[in-house]
Amino acid sequence: MATSIPKEELRNLVASLADCDPSRVLWDGEPVPFLGPDEEGRTGCFVLNVTATRAVGIDEETIEYGVEVDSVLYTRVTYSGVRVRTVQIRAEQYDDEEGFDLLEDVRLGLRSTEASDALRAAGLSLHSLDDIQNIGGSADNRATTFANLDARFNQKVSSVKLFDPDTKTYIEHVELTGQGGMVLAGLVKVDAPTD
Repeated sequence: MATSIPKEELRNLVASLADCDPSRVLWDGEPVPFLGPDEEGRTGCFVLNVTATRAVGIDEETIEYGVEVDSVLYTRVTYSGVRVRTVQIRAEQYDDEEGFDLLEDVRLGLRSTEASDALRAAGLSLHSLDDIQNIGGSADNRATTFANLDARFNQKVSSVKLFDPDTKTYIEHVELTGQGGMVLAGLVKVDAPTD
């Protein structure tokens, strides 16, 4: 798994929930294409933006020794944790249909079984949804309706690193000694073997 949010999967999900072409769903910072009216006469688009990331709980580190890659044994260290990603979905409309109506379709759809399956396939799950905020305005001397919906998604993130054991130290043996009924363990480290 990666640490970034699956942008294409979210773009396609929002497009399917809004019943529009994926070219009308953009990530903030992407070039805005010229958008003429679609088959239903709508002239707007959706803009997605990750506005926050919050860690949940404590991250975990797992170590696996003797992982074979191309006939070489490595030590694999995996760091993993759970994040809550806040994705702002903004509807920008330039016709009579209100942006908040389009976002209501998206919000209702995000709670569906189909959306849950699509999110699961992308490594996400729905955490929560905020209220839709209606924002009026103008763009290019045209009246517009902007509306925002903050959707939060759970995502497991992980990072894997391989370490060459020839560059690390080894535990040669463990010395156990008993004193007064207690067992004390001491690790004896040696440098990696040289050829």
